[in-house]
This record gives sequence, structure tokens and C-alpha cells, in this order.
Amino acid sequence: MQRCYILAVLLCFLTSSLLANQDSTLAFRNGKELSRWISTYYLSPQPERLTAAINTFAANENSMQRIERLDPMVHFFAAAISTQPQIQQQLKASNTRRSGNAKEFVDRIVRKGKHFSTPAANDPNDLDLLWSEFYATGKALPVEHITNVLALKADAINLDTKFWQHVKISEKSKALELLHSSATWSISQNAKNHQAVLAVLKSISADENKDNAIRDKVKGIIAPL
Repeated sequence: MQRCYILAVLLCFLTSSLLANQDSTLAFRNGKELSRWISTYYLSPQPERLTAAINTFAANENSMQRIERLDPMVHFFAAAISTQPQIQQQLKASNTRRSGNAKEFVDRIVRKGKHFSTPAANDPNDLDLLWSEFYATGKALPVEHITNVLALKADAINLDTKFWQHVKISEKSKALELLHSSATWSISQNAKNHQAVLAVLKSISADENKDNAIRDKVKGIIAPL
């Protein structure tokens, strides 16, 4: 079982109706362009387009009906606005006109952006959050948190999260197996597509202060790349 990760999740919502609500001066031509903009935002940040992108998601009824699947997008936008207090204020002010799930979606982004932190990885949903944070910031920390999974022990996993309950996994050994395989696959895929990820992984593999189990597994992942 592999995770979709943020880009696949995003593409589930990139319908013509989603893109139709955009300000024409900031519009994305299609879903692929928006997907690429998100996955490479850290390379060329455009904070002036963040409000338009957030408003586009909030205005889409289909995506707002499935708000529980938008956690990676909430985390991406929160990371992107975490250093943009003016955008936080603009979003907070404009959100008074919203209601229901759309209001909750934007409220979560603003709250998280104001008090942003990088989560540890306890389940595959956390991996989605961490990759979305990397796409927003390009920082090494979320990648390091993902590689920490490679040395995680079963006893450290908390099975009381929504993810583990949803997939009905009640044994820590099985949870660990899924989390390890998801982390390994995602690290490999992102290292292929992002030179910045590969650079972080090479640094980790050469760092003698890192756990040897993490270093060895990272070396095994990047060796074929």
C-alpha cells in the first residue's frame, strides 16, 4: 500500500470548476500548472499568488465537501504564509465572509501559519504534511523528520490517530511496516524529482552524528539515483 502524497491528492481536486474561480491576473492555465507551482514553490516563491490559490480551493464546493483530505494543502499554505504576517491578516479579514467548511479550511491555514511547527512522522498522513512543508519552504528539517522514520521502532507509534483508525490497523508492527515502506518510497520519488531533496539525503548519509540505521538506509535509497 503506497500513499498518494500531496501532488496526487491535489490532482484529485483540480477540476475545471476549481480553476474557473481565479483572478485572471493570477490565474493558473490548468491543473498541471498549479500542481507544478505547488511542488516547486520553494524554488521561486510567489507570495502574491498565495491568496488567490487559497481562495480558489475555498471556493470549490467539491473539495470543501472532502475537507478531511486537504490536510496536506492546509500544511503547505500554512508553511508558505508562516513568514507572511500581512497575508495572514488579509486571509483572516476576508474569511469573515465565508461559512462552513470553506471558513474552517482558511481558518486552519491562518491558525497554523501563525504558530507553525514541523510535525514528527507518526503515520503516512504526517509524511504528506512534511513533504508539503518541503515544497513550501525547501528546508531540510521536514526531509530529516521523514528520514527519522527509517529508524523508528514499533513501540514509538501512536495508533490512536485518525489515519490508523481509518485503515483499521491495530498492530504496531503492521503500522511500522506500512510507515517504513511509505517513507522509503516517498523519499526515493522526491529525491528523483528534487535536487534539493537529494542534497539533503547526501548530507544525512555523510553525517557521522546521525543514527547509523538512518544513514545506511538513506545510502541504500539514493544509491540507484
